[in-house]
Amino acid sequence: MVHETIDGISIGFQIGEYEIVNQDNVSIRVIKSIKELPEVSIVTYPADDAARIDLTSVKSSLDNVKTIRDLEEFLRDACGFSKNLATATASRCKSVFTQGEPEVANEMPNDLKRMIALNLLSSRSL
Repeated sequence: MVHETIDGISIGFQIGEYEIVNQDNVSIRVIKSIKELPEVSIVTYPADDAARIDLTSVKSSLDNVKTIRDLEEFLRDACGFSKNLATATASRCKSVFTQGEPEVANEMPNDLKRMIALNLLSSRSL
């Protein structure tokens, strides 16, 4: 995903509450809840061709990060980090950025983007 060579997603879930509604003389099942989400996979060819993951939305959200608190919120909301992991990561970023090491600070955004993408692949429920 980071290299934009794969972007399909497949999910497996058990339907909870639902209702059947008629819309334009067609019966449609409206899922109101999901009991369980046991499987989320990144795939080359999803069953529904529209089931794609777009990391550009994550990248554009990252552009809106202006403060350490913004970064913590971004890591929780957009990346699925726990509160503790988001706080620890933001704290480490602040430490690195304030050390005055230009070569480290210049690489940090790319490292952060890679870490975010990997976290999305490994732990986020989509």
